[in-house]
Amino acid sequence: MATRTSRRRWKEGTYMRLRDPKTLANLMKNRGYTQASLAREVYRESPVLTELNPDGTPKTDQRRSSINHLLSGKNKGSRPIIAERIAEALGVDLDYLYEVHVPADAKPAPRRSATTKAAA
Repeated sequence: MATRTSRRRWKEGTYMRLRDPKTLANLMKNRGYTQASLAREVYRESPVLTELNPDGTPKTDQRRSSINHLLSGKNKGSRPIIAERIAEALGVDLDYLYEVHVPADAKPAPRRSATTKAAA
């Protein structure tokens, strides 16, 4: 299981573009990940990233399909936190899998206050 590292603050509007779906597929195969297992690793323990069903359980199909869309080329972009977690789970640098795209008019990411962190 991959260890978590501190996250970088990305400017608002930043997105990551997958360089090559074949590279992602090869890394997944070499590391023994399926689409479902990689999705579980990327989205685990994150209420911010996981949408819930009405009964409060995570929507696992949606998470797996996001990995499938990256592999098929249907979706080439990811939010920075997702891209970081995918690279981390696969044990590679973020730049190896993704290109960073920052809009010219991007604002710095807002800082969360201590009260916001405690409430989350």
